Amino acid sequence: MEQFRRFTNHGGLVMNHLRDVGQCQCGMMDDLGRWRFSAPQCREWLADVVLLLLTPQHRRGLAPPADGTLHCELAISNFSEHIVSGEIELRIEPNDGPPVVMTTDPITCTCSAIVKTPIELPMPTVDRPRRVRVTASIDENISNHWDLWIFPGVIGPAPAHVVRLTGLAYTAEESPPDEEERAYSRGFGLPVRSWESILPDPSACAPDLRPWHWRDPLPDDTGTILTHRLTNRIVDFLDSGGRIVLLASNARGGLGTQYQWLFGAVPLIIEQGPLAEGDSEWIVDLLGYDLTHRYARVIPVDDLGITEKVDPLIRLAYTHNQRHRVTLFDQLFMTRVGRSLLIVSSLDHRDPPGRWLLDRMLKFAMSAAAAASSDLDPELVRTWAIE
Repeated sequence: MEQFRRFTNHGGLVMNHLRDVGQCQCGMMDDLGRWRFSAPQCREWLADVVLLLLTPQHRRGLAPPADGTLHCELAISNFSEHIVSGEIELRIEPNDGPPVVMTTDPITCTCSAIVKTPIELPMPTVDRPRRVRVTASIDENISNHWDLWIFPGVIGPAPAHVVRLTGLAYTAEESPPDEEERAYSRGFGLPVRSWESILPDPSACAPDLRPWHWRDPLPDDTGTILTHRLTNRIVDFLDSGGRIVLLASNARGGLGTQYQWLFGAVPLIIEQGPLAEGDSEWIVDLLGYDLTHRYARVIPVDDLGITEKVDPLIRLAYTHNQRHRVTLFDQLFMTRVGRSLLIVSSLDHRDPPGRWLLDRMLKFAMSAAAAASSDLDPELVRTWAIE
């Protein structure tokens, strides 16, 4: 809704729908007649005058720049019949530090206008994901707040004994988005103009890892391979006790992924393996933002017949327009394959949250604690591989 309010030609809106129905439980009111939000909560984004925080590329998970300052914009979106004028007070509250209060220069926004002003938000230096709440207000009736997640700017040295696959680029047939991604909505078929799906690439997600060309001998000290394709040789490595982290896609050897409406699914986050206690907070917050920023795919574990054969770490229960059953998809899982470990992700690992999560996945794969309770048939895994 805040993105909608960034444009002056948006003079009105219709919300669909007020109440839950059996096939679409995303209403403002549930099917027991209970409101999901209070009036003050809705007023922040639904009032005639709202405040907007415009972060770089609309991110909500960020690594602070070297100077510790986040450069972004604050905007007034005025759909009212009155002029709005005054100073905007900002309150920046780290979850484990003292708040910082700032005030912008006086700003005036006329009727049916949107006015922006640059702001510089001080960001803390962190060693793990930390929440920062930003609150803006121009008077007691016009305010808004946003939660940002701050990630370490430098994660640390690349895990030893880990290599990344190179030399198997996506083909021209594999690179274009699928039919669902070419349209803004299944119902309206509006063409996508500014967004494109960028397939997962180990070189882009983890450039500091040692490269390994698929034609070359595998280094003797290799313990884990980060790959975007399963090949027969990689499955042989898995059979021999090596560990694999696979960035899943719909390309050959990529396990197969699907584009799905993320709003139609309820997320389940299980804090085990590479996920530590408390990780579910930032993961849930960022599933619809940075973790699917340029790549919004899911792994169809139901269709693959492996729902009960993997340990889900991020699982989506898809309820939208489901008459008789819930369809399950995974975005991150791990499983035992023979005496080894396979971790599979369909998330976007290019931005700070995704890179932080990928680093955790690789370090867990290399750890002595790397284990899964579920078991996947090695011969089934081999059927997903390419020559």
